[in-house]
Amino acid sequence: MPRCWWNLILFSAQQFTAAASSQYTVQACVADGIGQTCVLQPVSNVRFTSQPTQSSCADNHGEAGSVSWVDLTLPAGRALKVQVTTNVAGQSSSSGFFVRPTRITREWGQPELSGTSATFYLGNTGQFSVEFVAESLWRNQQSTQEFPALMLFVNPELTLPLSLAQQISADMELIEPTNLGPDQAYYFAAGVTYDWTLDKI
Repeated sequence: MPRCWWNLILFSAQQFTAAASSQYTVQACVADGIGQTCVLQPVSNVRFTSQPTQSSCADNHGEAGSVSWVDLTLPAGRALKVQVTTNVAGQSSSSGFFVRPTRITREWGQPELSGTSATFYLGNTGQFSVEFVAESLWRNQQSTQEFPALMLFVNPELTLPLSLAQQISADMELIEPTNLGPDQAYYFAAGVTYDWTLDKI
């Protein structure tokens, strides 16, 4: 994972086909709060993508890399208990472990470390990077060393007012763009291919 990880995430979302990741195993559960118990359950949607050699990120320009990621949902007023196990050769919690950005995650307590696993809490939605790396890698500002990492995209619960919303049609045969708002609710349906060739909305 290059130190300029956010550019990699944005680039990968546009360019690559995701495959199931064997680099990390994730379990999670929703707790009543930080430090509260819940029963960890396997998370099956861990994904993986590779970074091509061309990149606009200054820290890894011309270099290859990869990233694994998973989407999680956190209901309002609750906390996520997460356990991540690394299957990457050479990685373990004894070499170092961080959930970044640490300026946010440090407020949610210290992780429990055991071999190749780490268990920790997330108290809010956001984007987090799980890294089994030594702190010295981040202290070296000149380092361009890459390492595998796991991105956690923690989303709020999504409730759509479907009774008040209009589904956007997939077969819009329009010459002129269509104005969908404001003050109106629309939604894209899952499992529908929206391929309009030209910008129509």
